[in-house]
Amino acid sequence: MPDSNDGDVGAFPFMKREVAKLGRATTRNDIVTCVKEAWTHVTPEVYKNIRARVMRNLKWVATNGGKNYYEESMTKAGFGR
Repeated sequence: MPDSNDGDVGAFPFMKREVAKLGRATTRNDIVTCVKEAWTHVTPEVYKNIRARVMRNLKWVATNGGKNYYEESMTKAGFGR
């Protein structure tokens, strides 16, 4: 089912924003350091909000005959940050 993966729908976009906040990583070591730091920002509360988004998306798709057409805003506020 579309948008049923917590990583795709929330964790990866969240991580992308967090890594971007940490600055421009150009070397492998910079990237590894930034990603490790960003993972520390994925708190239980953030993940709870991501999971709620997944469940909301699944319900929407199920009630619309399996069609994956809906409005969505991937904002920091949407994930509790």
